Amino acid sequence: MPRKRKGRQAAAVRGSAAESVATGRASPGGVATAIRGPAAGAKGRRVRFPTTPDAAAGRFLSPEQQYLLKKRREAEQREAKDRRTALAIILALVVLAAGAVAGLVWLWRSPMV
Repeated sequence: MPRKRKGRQAAAVRGSAAESVATGRASPGGVATAIRGPAAGAKGRRVRFPTTPDAAAGRFLSPEQQYLLKKRREAEQREAKDRRTALAIILALVVLAAGAVAGLVWLWRSPMV
């Protein structure tokens, strides 16, 4: 009778571990397996390797993955620019409304001749 496996099951993988499962190597049976480091099993003690500029630029990825990374970064930059633009527009409208209210209050308080 086979024993039950202790620890996490493959279906319960979340976060960055799920990405490593998705990018893992295909085993001979055709099932993608995660590539685990020496400290991957230690809870809360994940080893963080410093990223090199080459790795941050995606130089070790395939050309298709480099293209997708570039497009994702461009989209993130566009979204950040759109957020800044929207914030500036909202701020300008608030300042304009405050100026209008201040002008109306000034007119209302000024003595009528």
